Amino acid sequence: MDLVRLDDPTNMNVLGLLLGGYLQHVLQDSALAQRARRLQGNVCLKAGSMWTTLCFDGRGVEVVRGKTASCKAVVEGEMHDLLRLVTGGGVRGMATAVGPFLRRRLRVRGDVLFLLRMMPILTGGS
Repeated sequence: MDLVRLDDPTNMNVLGLLLGGYLQHVLQDSALAQRARRLQGNVCLKAGSMWTTLCFDGRGVEVVRGKTASCKAVVEGEMHDLLRLVTGGGVRGMATAVGPFLRRRLRVRGDVLFLLRMMPILTGGS
């Protein structure tokens, strides 16, 4: 079974396609793959008007178009701010995200601890 699965890839939005491809790449690292398998819950991401949900289910992650009913955490912002956070890498990535958070261009709600456990996956382990 694939570690990263796209739900309905032919109708997936750009955010979901980008995240799916990125996750397939970074989860080739066995430590990050193991971390992804230990996570349970959904994270809803909104970039502009697009919603995508990352559903961690103990087998990996399913990328779903739209916002699911149950979300442990929600992250909202503009596409370039979200991509900068993801591609910034580790502590440097978190440091570059401080500005957008302070200017309220990135907003976070829900289980912040869950997001922190997921952060190494999104930053590629940096």
